[in-house]
Amino acid sequence: MAQYEYKKDKQIDMIRTREFGEREMNRLDIIQKISEDENFQNCKSMDERIGVARLLVPFGTPEKLIVENSKMAVGILKGRINLESLKAMKSAKTTEGKSKDELKVV
Repeated sequence: MAQYEYKKDKQIDMIRTREFGEREMNRLDIIQKISEDENFQNCKSMDERIGVARLLVPFGTPEKLIVENSKMAVGILKGRINLESLKAMKSAKTTEGKSKDELKVV
């Protein structure tokens, strides 16, 4: 129970301080997958893009997140968003502030 409470408190603290974890890195990977898809790139309208993105994301992803991911993927395609710099920034924030026991591989 003490371990559970410790992990829960750490998760809450991570959310409050806006540190990024595995979930956010997975989201960036999904956005990259969407932006690299040939069908997505060939779409002419945002409705088409959202429809294609819906097929590329994991089942059960909320509609609002699909739309947001689609918009980010369009930004990547148009060169307004640099995905690699976002990943680097998020990776740095993920490891900052974590205790060594949280970062070790078991």
